Amino acid sequence: MMTEFQELTDVELIQRCLELRPDGVHEPFEELYSRHVRVVLAFLRRLLNYDEHAVLDALQESFVRLYRALPNFKQDRSLRPWLLTIARNVSLDYLKHSSRNEQCFDQSTMEQIAKDDSSNEERQAKELEEMMQRALLSLNVDERAIFHLKNELGLTYEQASEILGCSVRTAKYRMKAALERLGRELERLGLGV
Repeated sequence: MMTEFQELTDVELIQRCLELRPDGVHEPFEELYSRHVRVVLAFLRRLLNYDEHAVLDALQESFVRLYRALPNFKQDRSLRPWLLTIARNVSLDYLKHSSRNEQCFDQSTMEQIAKDDSSNEERQAKELEEMMQRALLSLNVDERAIFHLKNELGLTYEQASEILGCSVRTAKYRMKAALERLGRELERLGLGV
């Protein structure tokens, strides 16, 4: 069922949220949420080491902060980078106040990353994915962030640097460091690259 809000741009939705505030803001904001939740969720999972409790808390807090900050949105910028910046800040706040920063994978997390399958080919693919996830956990939060933004979301260094609040040069340096560390960790895990 198509709603009137699905046809609106992000900027138009934000305007509707601000016009309808505080009554009736739910539908346009729900549309913003549904458009961006998957990307934010994937980003937070990378930054918070697949700690689903932390990820879900951070996801909720990210959208709460977005809602509160809507009056400050500059219409000349794109919503997604702004939202990912908010999500990054939420995850950094969580990591500062948590002892879970270096959490190891447990069995339930591994099951979530790849479902168990009995075929040899799929089992090998699952093992490869698990090794890659372990290697990604060796990266610090800034390295995981730039790796995810560049490799998985396909953003440019300029876009990624805006989200991360750093210069393009620093973003490139972090990506280089991430790739070097990732290569060493994959080699240590037996996946020579």
